[in-house]
Amino acid sequence: MPILNYDNITDGDLIYEGQIVYTEDTIIRTGYNAEASAIIPFGRAVAKGAATTGATSDRIDLINLASGSSVIVGIAVSTDTIQKVTGTPGTDEAVSVVSGVMGWPVDYPVSYLVRGVIGVKVGDAGGVKPGDDVYAIHTASTGVLVGTFRNDNSSATQITNARWLGYGAQNDIVPLSINLA
Repeated sequence: MPILNYDNITDGDLIYEGQIVYTEDTIIRTGYNAEASAIIPFGRAVAKGAATTGATSDRIDLINLASGSSVIVGIAVSTDTIQKVTGTPGTDEAVSVVSGVMGWPVDYPVSYLVRGVIGVKVGDAGGVKPGDDVYAIHTASTGVLVGTFRNDNSSATQITNARWLGYGAQNDIVPLSINLA
């Protein structure tokens, strides 16, 4: 992401949503944003979309979590190859920023992490710490966004093959180790 002003610069050892924290033993796959009118934000849990039509289709459709029955396949990886474009996803072309959140535009290829360590946003007011269970939020509420993470099952789906590698309060970015490969 380009540095456009002093707000884009941070001091210290910080990570951002969707950043690959360690590169060893990392598996990243590619699918497509199959949402009709929504971006897939960087650093958020993604789910397998409905099967695509066509007998020869090998396209992997990805969607934001929609319910407790969503099948989580990974976490959207951040990229610096997408331009910041605002507008209405699904209507305006290549929209990648909605309400200050950047992500993969509608019908774009999406890189998602299935094994490795990635920076994710904590959506739990209680915070997280190593040893806590990992859950991805599927239903938004006041101040809590879909696809962010918490340590209990309140409107969230457990990811049993994930663990917290740091401490964080709500809206902090914390390294998360995941292995869905």
